[in-house]
Amino acid sequence: MITALRQDSERHAKELQAKYEKKMKVLREELELRRKTEIHEIEERKNGQINTLMKNHEKAFSDIKNYYNDITLNNLALINSLKEQVEDMKKKKKKKKKKKK
Repeated sequence: MITALRQDSERHAKELQAKYEKKMKVLREELELRRKTEIHEIEERKNGQINTLMKNHEKAFSDIKNYYNDITLNNLALINSLKEQVEDMKKKKKKKKKKKK
């Protein structure tokens, strides 16, 4: 009789252990799936932010590049204009020297 009770208790304990191990396994799987989903969402947000930053930096770089190209072109135009003025002044100076002679 005692052995029957003991066997029944052990069987019941094993059933409970199996039941809770199964529940733990299901919970672990759910938590793992939730963790993977959250990681995926975080990575998507991160990639979106990286893309936004890259677009902003590309635009800023393009704006700076255009700004300095404009300055360079304006400076080249000014240099050519000043060269022409220098040539004109040299010609006028030559003409004045010829008139004086």
